Amino acid sequence: MSETAPRSPRLDALLARLRQALVRQVWLHGLGTLLAVAAGWLFFCYWADRLLHLPAAVRVVHLAVLVALPVLFLRRDLLRPLSRVPGREGLAMLLERTQGGTSDLLVSAVQLAPRAPTSPARALIERVVAEADEAAARLEVRPVLDPAAPRRRLLLGGTAGLLAAGVLLAEPTLASIFLRRILGGGGPWPQRTHLFVEVPSVGDRVQVVAGPDEIQVRAARGSDVAVHVRAEGVVPREVVLHFDGGHKTALASGGTPFFKTLLRSVQEDLSFHATGGDDQVGLPLVRVQVLQPPDVAGIAWEVTPPTYSGLPLRLVRDSDVEVLEGSRVRAWVLPDPPGTSGVARLLPEGRVVRLEPGPFPAADDAADDAADDLGDDPGDTQPATGLSFEFVADLSLRVAFELVDETGLPNPDPGLFGVTVLEDRRPEVLLLAPGRADLDVVVGGTVPLRVRVEDDYGLASVTWDVRSVAEPDEALVEGELTGRPLVTPESLFGELGVVQVAGARLEVDDLGGAEPLAQGRQVTLQVFARDNRQPQANESPSAPVRLRVVSGDEYLRRLQDHLARASEQASRLMQLAEEKARVTRELLSLAGDDEPAAFERGALGDLGSLVHGARRVQGDARALGRDLAGHTEGLLYSRVDPRAASLLVEIDRALAQMVDRSFHPQPWRELARRYLAGELGAADIAGDLVEITDLALEVSEEHAQAAAQALTEAQEAGGPAAARIALERAVAAQDRAREAMDRLLVKLGEWDNYQSVLTLTRDILNRQRSLNQRTKKHAEGD
Repeated sequence: MSETAPRSPRLDALLARLRQALVRQVWLHGLGTLLAVAAGWLFFCYWADRLLHLPAAVRVVHLAVLVALPVLFLRRDLLRPLSRVPGREGLAMLLERTQGGTSDLLVSAVQLAPRAPTSPARALIERVVAEADEAAARLEVRPVLDPAAPRRRLLLGGTAGLLAAGVLLAEPTLASIFLRRILGGGGPWPQRTHLFVEVPSVGDRVQVVAGPDEIQVRAARGSDVAVHVRAEGVVPREVVLHFDGGHKTALASGGTPFFKTLLRSVQEDLSFHATGGDDQVGLPLVRVQVLQPPDVAGIAWEVTPPTYSGLPLRLVRDSDVEVLEGSRVRAWVLPDPPGTSGVARLLPEGRVVRLEPGPFPAADDAADDAADDLGDDPGDTQPATGLSFEFVADLSLRVAFELVDETGLPNPDPGLFGVTVLEDRRPEVLLLAPGRADLDVVVGGTVPLRVRVEDDYGLASVTWDVRSVAEPDEALVEGELTGRPLVTPESLFGELGVVQVAGARLEVDDLGGAEPLAQGRQVTLQVFARDNRQPQANESPSAPVRLRVVSGDEYLRRLQDHLARASEQASRLMQLAEEKARVTRELLSLAGDDEPAAFERGALGDLGSLVHGARRVQGDARALGRDLAGHTEGLLYSRVDPRAASLLVEIDRALAQMVDRSFHPQPWRELARRYLAGELGAADIAGDLVEITDLALEVSEEHAQAAAQALTEAQEAGGPAAARIALERAVAAQDRAREAMDRLLVKLGEWDNYQSVLTLTRDILNRQRSLNQRTKKHAEGD
């Protein structure tokens, strides 16, 4: 028996091919992985250094990683897999796993063949080997392998390597810089962003001297300094200004290569530089030198008012001034430093006026202090040199003084100084009499004309005219009133106001001009006041008064109607007074009880309303007296009662002293007192009206006022005893008021009856006169 192991050539060849294929795939996978890792890291290192300009320490770390990564992956993905390629048994087992129905024939043949020479089952082994050899002829290596994955890995690594090589070879200069830098050499990357800093000049306020490494800026204190940064190349997202104090300001461009900012109102020297992107050099350095600009150290206004105003020349040292329209104003400024020149800009018109040098007015300590601050010798009596211009104040304006010192530096923000022009206001005309807009007058009567005229600086004339309502274009008659000055703190124009009161009695017969006024005619009376303004005076009219000419009979009928309404008003006043008197007596009875608590419960709730009611009685009585006084005044001025001439003279003299439109009871009470005393003669119907008016005023000014005062004291009393005393006085005053109102009602009733008889008599006479005229006409016709 042969001692050699049985051979299986086809199985051996199959296993050899399988091993070669496995080794080849390991090499493909390992080399692909090695190329991908090395190329990827190299690509990362290149762009990181190029974009970020990495420092040397970081580049050393990158180089170490670049060396370590390939070694690591070489060991893990190539050397270790190669060392683990299976032997013949493992390869046979791989083939068995991919071939169904072999019953481990290949593995058995590989394992048993070396044992055949010494094995008693040699024949069996040889048969197994032979069967395995025959089976190997039918087997393929391809099912055991997966060639696509190693190829993809190699393709990935090759692509990464080609990409990295392409990037490096595309820009050899940059690639050589990168290789030198990553291998420990020096040399910077080419700069991709270049920043250019500009500071625009602004006239003489901001002066700029630009150099390659430094920009010198001279700016007036308070000026705004504009900073422009232009980026070329790669535009960074933001540019940062680094100031010498450590402060930083980030500037955004909004997608453009221009970055702008404004240093507002610089007050002290500063310097800064700009960085952005990879431009970190910080050149040029901008140095801003802040200079003290010229300024206004003092201001004065010489105001010469118009001559007609009578105001004195004055010197105002405030920043703003108020002047009368038409005043001549010279504006003075005291510049700091001396030697400054400039112009004045008048706003809002925008006119520019040159400032002329001259001695600044030094009339008080403020100017002296300003001169001392400017370095003048305290012993020097020479006035400081100022700048001025002159103008006539017609409209309010603002003045900006634009100054420039000897070096050409201006004041960056000239202040505005206001000149407010006060208008010479029109006169104010208040018509005191007639007191109504429509007035009935009688032929032969008179019209009271009294006015109060106010103006701010002076009055030239006060005139009146009468015009026809039908033809108002031409005056029928006109005249002038002579006023008397009135010193009053209540002028509408303040302390400078001029107040005059003027008046006259106009005869109705003279108001028609060439043709006397007849019954039924209507005219308009109006007063005009002119001030002393020059060259053109201001004129103001009063409210017009329409005068209607009526007959004496018609006037009396209308007067009777007014007095009938007054009688109704007096009756209502009597009812109100009696109601309040009743409540007052009830409170007085409560105050007399022995139980103070009962009084407090009853009085506290009624006294307040009772005081209000008493004041209402007084007010209604005053209104009744005012209406009656007005009717009496109209009757006296109409001269319907020929025996009331003395009453007319007296009331006209008294009312001429009044300076407002308020109702003053004293003249009427004095007129009644003198008339009842027989000092003013004996009038007819006018005397009755004077007595009626006096009774109404007696109620309002004496009894109703006393009752209201007493009730107020009762309300403020501390207990029932004090309240009782005050209530007793109130009851007595109310009784006297009711007695006076009884007399007033009686007088009004007598007047009504008397006037009814007179009216009936006049009607009879008028009818008789008409009958006589018709009879005469018939007789003449026959």
